[in-house]
Amino acid sequence: MFLSAQLVYSFFTAIFSAVFYVVYSPNNLVITTCAAIDVLTGGYQPNVTAGIGIFQISILILMVVGSLNFSFHYNLLHLKLRSALTREIKLFLGIIAATTILAAFFAWMNPFDSLFHIVSMISSTGIAYIDLATTPVAAKILFIAVGLIGGCAFSMAGGIRIQRILTLFDGLRKKGNRPDREELKAALVNVVGFFLVLAILSLVFSTIGLSLLDSVFEIGSALTTNGISMGITTVMIPLGYKWLLILAMIVGRVEILVVLKAIGGTNILGMAKRLFSSLKRRTLRRTSYTISPR
Repeated sequence: MFLSAQLVYSFFTAIFSAVFYVVYSPNNLVITTCAAIDVLTGGYQPNVTAGIGIFQISILILMVVGSLNFSFHYNLLHLKLRSALTREIKLFLGIIAATTILAAFFAWMNPFDSLFHIVSMISSTGIAYIDLATTPVAAKILFIAVGLIGGCAFSMAGGIRIQRILTLFDGLRKKGNRPDREELKAALVNVVGFFLVLAILSLVFSTIGLSLLDSVFEIGSALTTNGISMGITTVMIPLGYKWLLILAMIVGRVEILVVLKAIGGTNILGMAKRLFSSLKRRTLRRTSYTISPR
């Protein structure tokens, strides 16, 4: 599996390094390879200007590639198209399509710019050539939501992840392929914990003198390891707030369930398990009251 992952991502890196070598200045193979790796993994990024060219389109494609799961790439390269298009992939692409239309409407930008920045947010790549701080409030909220959703499971993207959203949705269904108890519990703890950390750190970060919305954007960007900023996160912010962002980045990358396990061991996870069991019993009681005969 490790070798397969290495080969697949090395293949994408080689292809896009060659593309960047032709279209990205300077024409230096080391620089273009670093640019391809950074876009694929969501690290430092090349300078991108507005426009619709081969460079911008290739970056857009590579951002999408990095946010899709390894299973998709493996099946795609083995020409197993039906196996590649899972429910997770379809939902992920559907979210991109829907939010691209909404962002173009809310921010009054052209469709390509909207698509580029939606993909940048959802893939945790963090490339932006439009100042998102100047966009309307509705557009900011949409970009925050997309960034928090994140990419597919076992991808380079951060965020909640599409698979966990599907797991919670399937858990609410009364029939079909419902997740087992452990899967549902893990997804619930991760999602609830993610939003609790986001809320607490955003409230603390807002004491620097920000609106709560801008604070959520900055902390959300750190939690999802995205990197896009409203222009607030700079070298000049006080040291305590830098440590806060560092904490958010670590929690976002390691993920909350691992952090809870490291801090509280089985005690915290046991509390989450008891909470989940209590909620389940209450749901079953309500259901039994609903279907019981008079």
